[in-house]
Amino acid sequence: MSKYDIIIIGSGLGGLECGAILSKEGYNVCVLEKNELFGGCFQTYRRKGHLLDTGIHYIGSLDEGQVMNQFFRYVGIMDHLKVRKLDENAFDKIFYKNRVYDYAMGYERFIDTLCQSFPHEKENLRQYTTLLKEVGNLISVDNLKKGVISTEGMKFFNTSAAGMIDKITTNPDLQSVLAGSALLYGGLREHSNFYEHAMINNSYIQGAYRPETMPTIIGSAKLIIEVTPLSAQTMQTIIITLTVVTLVWIFLVTVCVTERFVSS
Repeated sequence: MSKYDIIIIGSGLGGLECGAILSKEGYNVCVLEKNELFGGCFQTYRRKGHLLDTGIHYIGSLDEGQVMNQFFRYVGIMDHLKVRKLDENAFDKIFYKNRVYDYAMGYERFIDTLCQSFPHEKENLRQYTTLLKEVGNLISVDNLKKGVISTEGMKFFNTSAAGMIDKITTNPDLQSVLAGSALLYGGLREHSNFYEHAMINNSYIQGAYRPETMPTIIGSAKLIIEVTPLSAQTMQTIIITLTVVTLVWIFLVTVCVTERFVSS
């Protein structure tokens, strides 16, 4: 009988969050990681003397009562995070065709700000923000209890982000400005769906915050320990199994090779 209730392979943000939640709910969790540092893509690296961060730059939905605020309070770290709210009039700026377009916080302010540059697009912008909110509400606690993300939410997974924006407005400049946040999630016109586009933008428009002190020495690996506080036992398990997982992969590859050799 295993001494672990649950084994999670991979210590990326998703794996660590699952480990934190399950551990908090009383399960004995083991997280396996093959790399030297846990955190997945949540890392820093040095290139030509510069420290580059692949982790978070700012966090959305962090106002009181919003979903990330609720999650951080659930895992017990909200009051320990050192964050500051970004400029409500321009938490992000889109540079396009030698002009600057501000993304404002709060949906009415977001619409009114962009209407200064696109005065005839107010109804289209309202339609766009309504869809953002519809997707964002899919992960509310009440909706998750109903399993909405696996039913009504699936239509947005199968909808192109670029196609939806093009359908909302025929103005090519506004299309590009609304798609300007694609760099935040590595968006590609041919592949990115509206679900990821809307979920990210809804989160930031609701309430965008930035960590007061960005990671230094071990970068995002340090920050992820704060953001995802596993129990001491689980954290110890991650460190212990850094090399064990390599043996697991070697074992699996050996089995596959052996089976192919025998079958041939």
